[in-house]
Amino acid sequence: MDINVAVVVILSAIVSVLVIEYLSSLWIKAQSKGLTRIASMRYLDQELRALTANSRMRRMARRKGVALHELVGDEQLLDEAKARCEDCDQKELCEAWLDGDSIEASFTTKAEGSFCPNSAIFEQLPKERQLRVVA
Repeated sequence: MDINVAVVVILSAIVSVLVIEYLSSLWIKAQSKGLTRIASMRYLDQELRALTANSRMRRMARRKGVALHELVGDEQLLDEAKARCEDCDQKELCEAWLDGDSIEASFTTKAEGSFCPNSAIFEQLPKERQLRVVA
């Protein structure tokens, strides 16, 4: 087995275990609040949507070169950006654009990520500093 394949398999297993542990902890948290099974499932769904939106927002920020780590302490701005991401109606286009998988995402005027409701905010935030190698 190629070493890269082995690493990918091991990392996938670790991520799977972490996701299962996270979902289990959310379920236990919902149950401890006295929620019914259906309410617990709704709670789980809300938490997963928030987690997905947070991940998508951070990926978009990274793709646009935004230094989110410099916003520590400005939780309100991050929460607003995450809420906009959660409520966005372009989630599929966003995922495709971030993954680079979609012809539509690559060849439309939306290729720069302008469809993102956080686009204007990302333009105003500090950019990542990139080190340049001088030969």
